[in-house]
Amino acid sequence: MERRLSELRPGERGVVVRVVGERRLRRRILDMGIVSGTEVEVVRVAPLGDPVEFRLKGYELSLRRDEAENVIVRIHAGEGEASGSGGEDKGEGFGGGGSEGGS
Repeated sequence: MERRLSELRPGERGVVVRVVGERRLRRRILDMGIVSGTEVEVVRVAPLGDPVEFRLKGYELSLRRDEAENVIVRIHAGEGEASGSGGEDKGEGFGGGGSEGGS
């Protein structure tokens, strides 16, 4: 099944099929490593829904939802509702947003 990257929830993964949209935006997205055949996972969504953090090729990348709408992905068989629960907790240990610690 194909969906837009912006429609995926935390924990869901897909493989990039194509990037659509205006030429300059398409080029920018491709330059960030979002190319056909790349596996992308949604790590987390900001509290107000924008931006969305994705994991691909060993790094995390944040995109606005309107940018992610231009990326068409193929969802892995068995992905979807079952993998969407609890996916947000996977990325908590990446050093983003934690407090300084105790002492």
